[in-house]
Amino acid sequence: MIRLRMSIVSALAVVMALLASTLLFAPAANANPAPNQYVALGDSYASGMGADVYKSPYAVNVGNADLGSYEEGTAIPDTGCWRNTHAYPNQIAAHTGYNLAFRACAGATIWEVIHGKSGETSQLDSLSPETEIVTITAGGIDAEFMGVMECIITSYCRPDSPAIQHSSHMIANELPANYDWLLNEVKAKAPNARIAMFGYATTVPEPLNTQIYMQPSEQSLAMNLRNNVNQAMANAAARHGVQYVDPFAAGSPFNRADASADVLWNSSATWALRVEVAGIGSSWHPTRKGHDYAAQVITSALNL
Repeated sequence: MIRLRMSIVSALAVVMALLASTLLFAPAANANPAPNQYVALGDSYASGMGADVYKSPYAVNVGNADLGSYEEGTAIPDTGCWRNTHAYPNQIAAHTGYNLAFRACAGATIWEVIHGKSGETSQLDSLSPETEIVTITAGGIDAEFMGVMECIITSYCRPDSPAIQHSSHMIANELPANYDWLLNEVKAKAPNARIAMFGYATTVPEPLNTQIYMQPSEQSLAMNLRNNVNQAMANAAARHGVQYVDPFAAGSPFNRADASADVLWNSSATWALRVEVAGIGSSWHPTRKGHDYAAQVITSALNL
């Protein structure tokens, strides 16, 4: 009996020793979290502002939106980054299975992408040598695009209007250097990543709808400025050896004749209502379908 008890005690001692050894040398929980394989940077066109689900297609305003599609803590009065679950970064992550760091924040200038905005740290903090994919949609805020849209909505905007002149100056003289700065920083932090700059897709109804507060000449101004931002982005991508993904490349769904009625935050029938009721800040952004299209274009261009 004594020998049996001693054997049991010895066996228990061995088990306890093994457990202690396992606990001692096992890594702490979350000590080494999975690397961010995919990091999404940028402003509201990347964060998904406007990709809401609406209770009625004919009342496209904040009161009618399902704000539950935004990630917790990213709407107002929190950070105001407006990160939407339907935004193209989330769709790309779901398609590829990549671990996503979704850092894009509405209203972010390139300076704020690099340094942080709304109490958040730099978007670039999520980058590392393990990052495999980086997408960027940024520069529209630097180009003062919202100032142009305010000019169009509140008055008759002409090529010599101060908002147009200022935006053109920023695109020609400030934006290229800002893109160079951003890409140098991204490449330094994620030297092994494939970097894709995705341009701005449809921002105004095409063709012009008479129900909106916009003259044909103003529509042309807005489209030209968007195209100039995209060209500055493409030029920067070429200088740095990264990929520019053109929303309007051959075969893109954005090229459909009726695409703007689907991909803008509101249909052409409710465009004026959207601007009038909800204000300028959240207008001119892609719908959920617009982000569906963006995800399609980017995954195709990157062969993901």
